[in-house]
Amino acid sequence: MSRPELEQLESELWKHFGAINEAQRSIKQKLSQYADGKNLKGDELVGWLGEIYGKLILDGTLVSDDLEHD
Repeated sequence: MSRPELEQLESELWKHFGAINEAQRSIKQKLSQYADGKNLKGDELVGWLGEIYGKLILDGTLVSDDLEHD
């Protein structure tokens, strides 16, 4: 792939990366409402969903990050 082709591909994908970033930010904001004040770190969408879904399904709470379990 030539440099111009790579730059064209990047240009075409850039708007999609922005959309992914915005969707992830929106999902994190919504899930934070159920996180018992716990900071949802990084960009671990599947991990956030697992913690929140588990909490809701089991009628539990999230523990702080200083403990070694969720």
